[in-house]
Amino acid sequence: MSGRPHGHLIYKGRRVLLKCHRLLDGSHRHPPNALSALRRVLADRAEAIEFDVRLTRDDVFVLVHDPTLEGETTGSGPVRRVTSGEFAALRLRDADEPPATLVEVVNVLRDHNHPVKVQVDLVEEASLSSHVAKALVDQLAPLRANPHVRVVVGCEAAEKLLALRRLDPGLRVGLDVEAPVDAPAAEVSRRLRFVEDVSEYYMPKAFVLQAVARGFNPIEYVHKQKPGALVDVWTLYADEPDIARTIATVLEAGADQITTPTPISLLEVFNRRY
Repeated sequence: MSGRPHGHLIYKGRRVLLKCHRLLDGSHRHPPNALSALRRVLADRAEAIEFDVRLTRDDVFVLVHDPTLEGETTGSGPVRRVTSGEFAALRLRDADEPPATLVEVVNVLRDHNHPVKVQVDLVEEASLSSHVAKALVDQLAPLRANPHVRVVVGCEAAEKLLALRRLDPGLRVGLDVEAPVDAPAAEVSRRLRFVEDVSEYYMPKAFVLQAVARGFNPIEYVHKQKPGALVDVWTLYADEPDIARTIATVLEAGADQITTPTPISLLEVFNRRY
C-alpha cells in the first residue's frame, strides 16, 4: 500500500475527486484494466475508479480499452472476433496475468467494505441488443447492492444509455460531452437533452481548455443547466507539459472530478502550487 491518501483534493473549499483512470494510480506497475491493478487501488483506498468494458464474439463483457487486442494483450485483431474462452487464454502485455472479465471484477468488488465510486466505461462501438443490455444490468446488480459501492455507467453514445435506462430507470449514467470550439454552447446544450437525469458529464481536457480560453466555461454551463450533476475532466497526466496550469484552469472552471492515471503525483503537483 502507498500509505498516502490520494482520492481527492480540496480547492477553495470544494472536494474534487481524483478518479483512477483504467484502474491506475501511478504507484504500481500493474497493467491497466487488470484485476491486480483493481486490487491495488482498492487496497490504497481509492475513492473513484474507472475501467473500460467491451464485448467478445459471444457477448461477454471484458476489460479492454481498445477495439483491438494488440495494445493491451498478447492477442491480435478485433476484440469482437474472439470468444470469451479465447480471450481468457491471452495474457496482458508485460505481465503474466490474463485479461479480466466484468464478472471477475464484480466478484472482487461485491464485498468491498470501503466507500468507492465505480465508473464502468462502456466503450463498445456496436449497438446493444436487449439481451446484452440486460446482461450488463444484471451483472452490475451485486455491485449496486453493496452500500459501499456507487456504480455509474459512462458512455459517449446516448442511445446505449437510453437502452440501459429502459431496463432500469434507477441506473446512474454518465455522458460524454464535447463540442466544436466555434459553437460550444449550442452543442453542449444539445448533448444535455439526450438523456434525462444524467449523474455525470465527462469532458476532454482539450475541449475545456480551448473553450475557457475563448470565453465559454462548459463546466459552469452544465452546472447551471443540470444542478447536482457532476462534471469530470479527462485525462490529466502528472508529467504532461504545463500540468500545473492545466490543473489550475480545470479547477477554477469548476471541475468536480479529474480523471487521471497518476492521482498521487497529480496531488503532489497541486500541493506544491497551493
